Amino acid sequence: MSVRIKKLMGFGRFIWTLIMQPVLLHEEYIAIGIDPNLSVWKLWKKPGEDQPMRRRFLKFSLIFLFGFLPCIIFFLAWISKNVGLNIDYLKLAIFMAFSQVAVLIFSLAKGQAFALAKGLIFILTFLRIPIYLLEILWQRLLQFTPRHLALSPVLHHELSILPQPFLSKAILQAASENPSLAHKMIKACARSHRQQQIGKRALFQLQVCELEILLHQQAWQQIKDLQGRWLPGLGSDEPLLPFSKMAAFFLAADLSETDRNRLKNLQEAKETLQSLENNLRQEKGYRAQILLRETLPTWQQTLKPLLQTAEEQAAKSLTNPFFAGNPLDPKQGGEVFRGRESLVGTLEEVLSDHHNSSSLVLLGPRRSGKTSLLKMLPNKLPGVICIFYDLQASPIDTPESFFQALAREAQTQAIYHFQVKLPPLPQGPPLQALARWLELLEDLPNKERVLFCIDEFEVLERTFPDAPQELHKLMGLLRATIQHRKNVKLLISGTTTFDRLGEMWDDYFINIQELRMTWLTREETVDLLNRPVPEFPPETIPPSLAETIYTLTGGQPFLSQFLGLELVNLLNRQSRRAATEEDLEWVIGHKLFVNHGGYFRQALKPLSKEARSALTQLARGSAPQFTGPLRKELNSWLMLTSEDRAAVPLLGRWLLEQG
Repeated sequence: MSVRIKKLMGFGRFIWTLIMQPVLLHEEYIAIGIDPNLSVWKLWKKPGEDQPMRRRFLKFSLIFLFGFLPCIIFFLAWISKNVGLNIDYLKLAIFMAFSQVAVLIFSLAKGQAFALAKGLIFILTFLRIPIYLLEILWQRLLQFTPRHLALSPVLHHELSILPQPFLSKAILQAASENPSLAHKMIKACARSHRQQQIGKRALFQLQVCELEILLHQQAWQQIKDLQGRWLPGLGSDEPLLPFSKMAAFFLAADLSETDRNRLKNLQEAKETLQSLENNLRQEKGYRAQILLRETLPTWQQTLKPLLQTAEEQAAKSLTNPFFAGNPLDPKQGGEVFRGRESLVGTLEEVLSDHHNSSSLVLLGPRRSGKTSLLKMLPNKLPGVICIFYDLQASPIDTPESFFQALAREAQTQAIYHFQVKLPPLPQGPPLQALARWLELLEDLPNKERVLFCIDEFEVLERTFPDAPQELHKLMGLLRATIQHRKNVKLLISGTTTFDRLGEMWDDYFINIQELRMTWLTREETVDLLNRPVPEFPPETIPPSLAETIYTLTGGQPFLSQFLGLELVNLLNRQSRRAATEEDLEWVIGHKLFVNHGGYFRQALKPLSKEARSALTQLARGSAPQFTGPLRKELNSWLMLTSEDRAAVPLLGRWLLEQG
């Protein structure tokens, strides 16, 4: 049996807690298994290990009600008779006593009504004005003897009539000398209705102080997680969450390998800090005042020298304009998007020809630039509402969720990119709703043309594993869209041709026009590496080195961007301005092959054993025997040139290194 239960077992403890701390008594009995939703009769009769505890509680209640309480009433009546006290005070005292025992019994019999009973107790606290004045004096005296703060009234009395003016300072004083006691005082404040705000404010001040200590220690990870003795963690909606976000930027700045990235992260931290300050100035609560007065100036003083140093160091380094890994889009990497003019021209022709009922499929290996092209279309086709939807990135598992997600994305992107409001998806069965929605898009008020760009279309079949009929109906609807709509067109993209996917795809998309991705040309690759943006120094990656990179990558977009990115990072780390052939070899061996083996495995995964063998032979300098099917396979994955050479020699080189 726990110490807490042993304390509750005594009648004296029961009486004191009932009169002075009824909320705590309620919580304690719930904690030991007394169900407040049970009636008194069920509490007595219900079997179980805790039955003796429940019966003892009920006995104490009866003794108080029919024994202890009448004695108190008789004693008060005797005093009133002998000293001439007003009988009204006696009535109020009797009412107070009965109300307190009612709180306990009523809360245990009907737990839902405990809040009402608790409210009655707080009304009765107005009878405790003399006690309240003594509490204030006592709390003030305790501040001069910190070792006695455990005697603070809030720890022993929940029914104070008004907030105690010296309690907040007492909690802060206890936190520095006895943190566990401060925790108890804050919890006690939460139980005492009149002291709740004092406890919350004291806790917030402790959190702010701890945050400032961690800031001086530059303990970014702790601040990011909001972990500490007083900090709340990340599990709740707290006003300290912006500091977690800023700490994440500080941490990223510390871990940055380049001065430019460090500066970028610190600038993000500054923007977050400014946004927080603007928001706080519009608030009026004590939290906003504490943060504005104490916390924000400290963060600003910490950030200022770090940002100044980062700016000075970044000014001496090269701007890195290259992007590798994520698809390019108009906001991120749009300036280094190269080529694809012929593909965009074909799209323009199809969309502008109302007699052309074709839609299109964009095919190419992974990392060939398909998604980047789709995301750049709003800039490349300004007169068309281009809606990008990535099936692989969308958590859908039913036809209805697919249509709803597609409609939401369409509405969001149309407003964001084109300031056009599209109609919502109508109500009704999924396929009927989609058909009606496409009709509404066909007849937009200004006859805008809409192009749906659906990426990773192969995933569509896996979206309907248990509803093949729904998939066939959807395919029929898509075919009708392709054939009969002038203003709504479909562009799907993926890696697999229809003949590999199965007969169903060929049947439904018989009237679709294929567009094939290719690698960048020699001129496009050299221009990308030598002058990615106008302000990029051309001597950083000289034309001769750019030519070498093209020879190794064949113009493969990801590899070209990655090598450019890592070359500039290497130069910045070594405070140099021009890359060499030796730098390129170091990047290939220590960065590309070590950190991006997944790309090579993914690129080679769809190839047959014969195709891999042919690439290995080409890497060794020998000439494999190409059959018609082998040549077709390698060409379909952009692995072979028209001269039967390896289109991307780095793939063969990686194969050789893997043995």
